[in-house]
Amino acid sequence: MQNKNNELDKITEVLNAFNINDIGKRCGFCHRKRVIKPFELIMSLVTAMGDKQVNCISDLHRYFTGLTFTDVQYKPFHNQLSKPKFSQRNRSPSLS
Repeated sequence: MQNKNNELDKITEVLNAFNINDIGKRCGFCHRKRVIKPFELIMSLVTAMGDKQVNCISDLHRYFTGLTFTDVQYKPFHNQLSKPKFSQRNRSPSLS
């Protein structure tokens, strides 16, 4: 699992955690700091989809828990992905 964290570190250099968390708050995706933060969620999704074929949400969940060393259960993870604000934001072409 340590290799995957090195990948996350490389991506982190390019994308700023403060900006992504701020975008998540402004668009209404998150109102409070939770275990699943916008930055960690986006980084795990980008890394997972770039690393291997993703067939289901549980693949993304396993990748998230592996990268962040958290023990988030499947249901809260799924709830974050199913939020209307998350899907609306990911369909729009710009993050501004």
